[in-house]
Amino acid sequence: MSELPAEAITRVWNWLPAFRAVAETEHLPTAARRLYVTPSALSRTIGLLEGELERPLFRRVGRRIRLNEAGQRLLTRVRDAMRLAHHGVQEAREETLAGPLRIYASGILTPIHVEPSIERMRADHPRLVAYLRSSLAPNVANATAFVLTIEPVMDSDPGPAATKILGGDFNAGQATLGVGHGAALGDDFTSATGSFIIATPSSTVMTDEDQGIWWLDPTGPAATLMLPTLPAGWAYEGWVVGGSGPVSTGRFTNPAGPDSDLAGPTGGTDSNGPPFPGQDFVTPPVSLIGQTAVISVEPDPDDSPNPFTLKPLVTMSIGAQLAPTLQAMSNNAAATNPTGTATIQ
Repeated sequence: MSELPAEAITRVWNWLPAFRAVAETEHLPTAARRLYVTPSALSRTIGLLEGELERPLFRRVGRRIRLNEAGQRLLTRVRDAMRLAHHGVQEAREETLAGPLRIYASGILTPIHVEPSIERMRADHPRLVAYLRSSLAPNVANATAFVLTIEPVMDSDPGPAATKILGGDFNAGQATLGVGHGAALGDDFTSATGSFIIATPSSTVMTDEDQGIWWLDPTGPAATLMLPTLPAGWAYEGWVVGGSGPVSTGRFTNPAGPDSDLAGPTGGTDSNGPPFPGQDFVTPPVSLIGQTAVISVEPDPDDSPNPFTLKPLVTMSIGAQLAPTLQAMSNNAAATNPTGTATIQ
């Protein structure tokens, strides 16, 4: 039996759902309703399939159409193929375990039960990086503090990352966690203040002043962001959020200095701009009036295109007042600071 060429197999594959519907209903109008096509279109599809295979697949019995022997064989194979395709799609959509997994165990049964289980897990999920620390129970019982870190997905370092987001001291076996703990960010940002001007200092055009945002007081010039110094692993980032989503204005650790991209890729002829955080949006021109201004606290490094959950300062709608007028930002720390508890059991 000669094999069908590749282009013929493609055509046949596209006709098989129609064939299966007709074969299982034995009634063209019913199958057509199932596929949302007309009976005449479905009849033509069956005719094309039979023509490609060079043999009939159905026989008429009254007002019904029944499969002949060739059609029965094809239906069996079609069901098998579609079932395998369905399973393949489901498997492809399933998430696989990946990243670090830290396991703490104690007692003499650890090498008998825990270690073999870890080896089986590694074999089934090769992207999973498992770390085992045994005889840990006495250390946990005597712990004085808890720290929660943000770790890279693929991390071979068994130690904690610098991005410590929550911390708390144990008291009677329980710790209340917050970002202001000394082992985390060290400040809860509830005293942070800030303001900005709407201006385009990198542009020489006088009619585009609504297309830039800068966190500075032009009368100094002076910094307008009063923010605590961040520990290693963290940075501040400015954002404007409009109809097309959030756009970064650059990262910085010193509110009185320039940010990571100066006037930004959308700035004017002076690509540096003033030595403060901010950005111009003049190439292409984008008015910032009505958009949202945000100062966030970001893990560093961080490849996300969106602001992190910590947003201590926000202006929900940028006003039309242009520089030198300062527009104040609201403190949003209490609404975005994560919290939690840790309990020793």
